[in-house]
Amino acid sequence: MAITAGISKVVLNVANVFESARFYSEVMGLERDPEAPDERWGWAWFCTGEPGSEQRLGLHQGRMAYEDYSPTPAGPRHRTVHFALHIPHKNLDELVERLRSKGIDLHGPASHDWVRAVSYYLFDLDGNLIELFSPLG
Repeated sequence: MAITAGISKVVLNVANVFESARFYSEVMGLERDPEAPDERWGWAWFCTGEPGSEQRLGLHQGRMAYEDYSPTPAGPRHRTVHFALHIPHKNLDELVERLRSKGIDLHGPASHDWVRAVSYYLFDLDGNLIELFSPLG
């Protein structure tokens, strides 16, 4: 029995929250969380799940919460990450074409036979690897 019900949020530390927020909204097409603080507070939040779900992608510029308690030495503690957005297969071709029309360098498709899915990959402005994960049927 799983103790978790999924991932609630992923927060990326970004160099410029205004530029990154524009990338995730205008290029990636993610919907802003209308209830969340905006970039003036160093944050941007996006909804990444079904309407009403608590799944969020957060962008933050500056020190992260509890950073002073990190077991790693002082200095840069946050590195680039690889995360996947679940893209319903019926939406994949449209998203791929939209990203390509905006000049985004996409890699793939890559087949994942063990989970019956296909993925495309791209990098955001901070070098994070975004996987567009699309289950087949």
